[in-house]
Amino acid sequence: DGGGQFGPFDAYAGVGHVQTAGYRPVPSELAVDWDAEDYFGNFGWAPGPNDEFRLLTGFYDGDGTDREGPRTVQRSYETGIWNHAWDQDRDEQLTVRGYNTFEHSTYDVVMDDLFRDYHLRTSGADVQETLHPCEDLHLLFGGDVHQDAADITDFASFDHSEWMGGLFAEGDIDLTDKLVLSLGARFDKHESFDGRVSPRAALLYRLEPGMEVYASVSQAYRTPGISDRFIDTKFGPYEIIGNPELKPTILTCYETGIRQRIGNTAFWSAAVFHNDIRDAFDFTFSPPASLMNVNASRSYTQGIETEGQVELGAGFDAFANASYTQAKVTEDIDPNVVDKRLANLAPLKAAAGLGWHNDRQSHGFSGRYEGGRFEDAQNNTKLGAYTLFNWFSRYAITKNFSLTLNIDNLFDHSYHVYDLTEPNGIQAVGRRFMVGGEARF
Repeated sequence: DGGGQFGPFDAYAGVGHVQTAGYRPVPSELAVDWDAEDYFGNFGWAPGPNDEFRLLTGFYDGDGTDREGPRTVQRSYETGIWNHAWDQDRDEQLTVRGYNTFEHSTYDVVMDDLFRDYHLRTSGADVQETLHPCEDLHLLFGGDVHQDAADITDFASFDHSEWMGGLFAEGDIDLTDKLVLSLGARFDKHESFDGRVSPRAALLYRLEPGMEVYASVSQAYRTPGISDRFIDTKFGPYEIIGNPELKPTILTCYETGIRQRIGNTAFWSAAVFHNDIRDAFDFTFSPPASLMNVNASRSYTQGIETEGQVELGAGFDAFANASYTQAKVTEDIDPNVVDKRLANLAPLKAAAGLGWHNDRQSHGFSGRYEGGRFEDAQNNTKLGAYTLFNWFSRYAITKNFSLTLNIDNLFDHSYHVYDLTEPNGIQAVGRRFMVGGEARF
């Protein structure tokens, strides 16, 4: 990595390499390994105090073996950004962005004598304007448009593209010196679906300096992607089939919470939430061995989440977070799923860690717990709970060169993760080491 400032210009470039020796998640199958390089560039030009132009670009090239056979991936992206400050003192700014991403992937499925060749592209642009017309009002509005395209050779092949766009606006109104009202809405139109408005409203009340309570309600929707509607492929013994008749999924969210910052040394927050998900799409089984994507169910998730962090002094700091979530299917085309818990969602999750640092080095130890969760929609198979511990170290050898060490799953704990083809999940990766170096010029 390297870069610098050159008058009104700045430039930063990086290159990385990742190589794994591979592991075997199922003893009878191929070892999973990977070898990849990635390149990144960030170039800027500020011709005056109110304008900045920036180009971000990158390329990724990888190949290896997954559970089905040899695989290759090439990705590239380009993003151009123009920021214009109308009035820096009033925080009024225009941002215009254009982007293009491309991916070419191949999969050689050895067992089924199937070769997949995917060409995927997304191109688009967006514009965003912030205004501060008076002391008690902040406005944000803009729009975006993009096109997705997929040319896929698979068990069945297709070539398809579609566009979508949206407009949005929101405002923060200081009703009093302690009470803030936020209102917003977004209109989206998809080439294959009717337009829809998604509203949002929130209230924030400042109890005292550094402490505030809030409540919000919002709605969003997700249109099914190209692969959701048109894919036709095989995975293990199953043929996976898309559905051109899929409808968008509607999500309604409610949240209320409290947060507090205590000086510059501590922060904590807690929130209660409820999410209602309607027309969620999922794969349903059809004999003898096919899975079709359909608008399968309605469900909800609700729970509480909390987090906190504190500086303990003498270079030590600590953090902790936890969440408890209830999630249940309330409607489904499969009666055996109704009133069941959502699959692959652990009700209880928690993490905590302790770190220490000085001018030249930093070290951290953390633990993460994930409770047991059901692997299937019918709640017949359950994956066990697990706790993992991780270590992180960074040491500055010189002013411009540092070494890093990450150890994930420090104690080599054995646990299983979800897998479609294995009824009790597959063995997760054990202890993992990552050693790195960083040079600055």
